[in-house]
Amino acid sequence: MLARLGALEKGLILAIAFLYLLHALTGIEYLNLLMGIMVLVTISLYMRKLKGLPLLLSLLFMLSGVGIFVVNGASFTEWTAAANVNVTLVTLFVFAPLFGIPIRAARYSESLKQLYQSRFRSRLAFFSVVQVMTQLIAIFVNVGSISIMYNLITVHPAARNLRLLSTALNRGFSGAMLWSPYFAGMALMTSQLGLSWSTILPWMLFLAAATIVVSVLVEWKLLFTKEEASIEQEEKQPIQKNYRNTYISLALYLLLTISIVLLLEQSISYPMVVIICFSAIVFPFMWSALVRELSNFKQGVKNHLTVTLPSMQKEITLFLSAGFISGAIKTMNLGTGLVELLAMINLPLSFTFSIATMLLIVITAALGLHPIVLVTIIASTISPESVGVSPYFVAILLLGSWSISNPISPVSAVNNILASLTHKDVFQFSRYNYRFTFFMGFIIIGYLLLIVR
Repeated sequence: MLARLGALEKGLILAIAFLYLLHALTGIEYLNLLMGIMVLVTISLYMRKLKGLPLLLSLLFMLSGVGIFVVNGASFTEWTAAANVNVTLVTLFVFAPLFGIPIRAARYSESLKQLYQSRFRSRLAFFSVVQVMTQLIAIFVNVGSISIMYNLITVHPAARNLRLLSTALNRGFSGAMLWSPYFAGMALMTSQLGLSWSTILPWMLFLAAATIVVSVLVEWKLLFTKEEASIEQEEKQPIQKNYRNTYISLALYLLLTISIVLLLEQSISYPMVVIICFSAIVFPFMWSALVRELSNFKQGVKNHLTVTLPSMQKEITLFLSAGFISGAIKTMNLGTGLVELLAMINLPLSFTFSIATMLLIVITAALGLHPIVLVTIIASTISPESVGVSPYFVAILLLGSWSISNPISPVSAVNNILASLTHKDVFQFSRYNYRFTFFMGFIIIGYLLLIVR
């Protein structure tokens, strides 16, 4: 009985993802209604397995949403529309990780490990390169990049310092959250604000680069200590010639994957999530066939369906229930009231909105609330025009706030993975990043008010 129920839960997630794609391609309205019903059933089934804060939050969101709809006498269509607010994120969970399967091949791991051992000896080089590589790999593998990179970089002498190791991984992932088309935040911005990834990308690349610069400046003293000299003097190992083609192959795969998505977005009119999903189904398969690693691809798909997806029940439930409550709040026009409240402060509305939004997301994340909750509510209930800014302004503000809150959140997947890998307290990793979040917050607000507007 339990096995059948588990298969049903997994089948529901896959069915929701395929229904979303079918609806996006055909526009058949009853598919949207069916999808909403399946989302509500999925939330009910998944909540049975949750514990602690995720369970309390999911229950709170669902009961609050139900209460709002009952009091307002909402129609069945409004219920299903609210249930579908974050379906795009679940669809990404199903398909986007397929992009990461080819780069999990052992040859790539061994070649990168050799590169760290032989070339990037200084702490500064180690710290900077790890952040860049984590950004690039996280684009495709999401939080799986943390375990991959951890295993690659522990061979480096600088990795003996827990703060350097953890902050490099944490902030690299934070940078990826700013611009990756495969992350939940970007999917939310493109779907809720009606923006294309290619038009957001140029704005976000500056902030992604800023995360590396700020990170280095924040850890400057730690990067240049007495230990640095001994690391520099350790004997370098030559790069094995047979790895050069592997580096080229990896770089080509990463470049082609981004380029294909960017090209398709410019060429066809389908939503970004649809483009990503079909690209994730076709391109990794074709690449694996080309490099003769189809067995690795098949095993990766099997592992994703049987291990990865079932392990994401907490995130899926939280994201779907957050979407439901935000859909319910939207019917109350609560966003209008919040804007009127901010307008009472004798400061430019765009400034007060930016500061209030960032502080709310960052502080609640530090206290244990997942940023998806407030980001979804703000994106779906407050129109950019009502606060006198562009949709790009709101997208950058929300993505930036989510990105810098992730390293200091004790419930973020990255901090919990690091705690598990190192057997340390999760709050230790959060504390390492307070200054980084503080300075990046200033940069994001200044960037928005002075340049984006």
